[in-house]
Amino acid sequence: WAVMLRASRGYAFARWFSGLGSAQGPAQILGVDPDVNGAIALRSPDGQMQVHDTPINMVQVGKSSRRRCDPAEIARLVQSLLPDPAVARIAFIEAATPNFRNGKQGWYGSGLAYGVWTGVLAGLQIEVVPISARRWKIDLDL
Repeated sequence: WAVMLRASRGYAFARWFSGLGSAQGPAQILGVDPDVNGAIALRSPDGQMQVHDTPINMVQVGKSSRRRCDPAEIARLVQSLLPDPAVARIAFIEAATPNFRNGKQGWYGSGLAYGVWTGVLAGLQIEVVPISARRWKIDLDL
């Protein structure tokens, strides 16, 4: 159930930008919900959609284990999704807005995930456009 929920949220985000890129020609467009429960969605130039959960790993923080985004797996996933560097590539990423009720670890995890995603995408020379969660959810009536 959790996987379906994450994928459906990623798909909703992908649906939000499904019409983008057509004005300037074909584009490979990514939508990223960057937290550890998030997803990445790809709209290819032919209009097909793919959705994948965010790759994570477990890290030891003090006496407990925490889920964190896995930068190496994220890079591999993005490279596998975007095989044609000649086609324009752009990523819309949900801006990190941690909830004040989440505490220090929640704030840290949110910022870390956002930083990992933006770093990997920029390192792969993909244009990154932050977008607020409120904006795309309002546009989809969610």
